[in-house]
Amino acid sequence: MKILTLKKQTYRGCAIYIRHFGTHFEYLLIFKKRLYINSMTVAPHWYKRFSKEPYTKEQMTKIIEILFSAASIAIDKLIDPNYEIQEKTDSD
Repeated sequence: MKILTLKKQTYRGCAIYIRHFGTHFEYLLIFKKRLYINSMTVAPHWYKRFSKEPYTKEQMTKIIEILFSAASIAIDKLIDPNYEIQEKTDSD
């Protein structure tokens, strides 16, 4: 499976990468030498599932906007001195 980087941008000094593979879209952000990831799955219309381009240009633009917005909110939270980061453990 091919992983495509759709957009690379910085926000408030943090690198954000938006990637796509299959029906899976995700953002990766780097904050204080730590990697944070969030993802979503977007199923194409049933009649486009097997086509070469299952998403329209408008759909891809909107997906990128949503992921960049989510990454920006995450960075704002991480920068906020009153926000407490909860570490994820193996049992979570």
